[in-house]
Amino acid sequence: KTEYERIVDYEIKNDAKPKSQEHVIIKSIKNGQLDRLTYARSFDEKTGEMKDITVEEWQKGEIVRIQKTPVAKWIKGTWVMEGGSVADLTGKNGVSRSMTFGEQVLPITETPKEITLDQKSADQMTIGELKQYIEILVRQFQPTSQYVMEMYARFSIPLASFFFALIGAPLGVQSQRTGTSMGLGMSVVIIFAYYSVMTFMTGLGRGGAIPPLLAAILPNLLCGVFGGWLIWKKDK
Repeated sequence: KTEYERIVDYEIKNDAKPKSQEHVIIKSIKNGQLDRLTYARSFDEKTGEMKDITVEEWQKGEIVRIQKTPVAKWIKGTWVMEGGSVADLTGKNGVSRSMTFGEQVLPITETPKEITLDQKSADQMTIGELKQYIEILVRQFQPTSQYVMEMYARFSIPLASFFFALIGAPLGVQSQRTGTSMGLGMSVVIIFAYYSVMTFMTGLGRGGAIPPLLAAILPNLLCGVFGGWLIWKKDK
């Protein structure tokens, strides 16, 4: 899917992907394990700049070194950090030493265009990628509601079919043809109402107005309660 969308954006839509992005993440994998993770608060392909950068170096699943810099610029084929700090975390009690620098090469080889290509939106990520991305944002004290909402939606939306069945069963069981047609029409209206509520709640969850978990389960909960009431009424 990602490669397909990349071709559509860059070959058919003439480079339609935004040049300026927020929360950019660049991962370096070595021998099947995370070796380096670079996070930038903002990135602009046109100017060749990244701002508010954190570089985490990993060994055996643990962070061993962190570099921070306010800005890095793409200069003659290299990303150059302008002023920053390095913290070594290999000591027994955490930070064993730290230092500052005036200028240093950022240890990534991706060009500005390649960075733009590699970034995924929330709906393009796998569950594992969403979890990892959320952890990164938490460490950077950045909002995570959009990605948490997307993760919960991956489970709540497939479950909707079960709750639709709770509503459809009592409406579909009618003794007369007109009653069956009316039940089918009501089912369509209820499903439309469900998706309207789901869309509204998803917007609230992504924006952080309400907890994402509540936003994800509430449409199904309302649908389930209504379906249960219809079944109880039919039994009566």
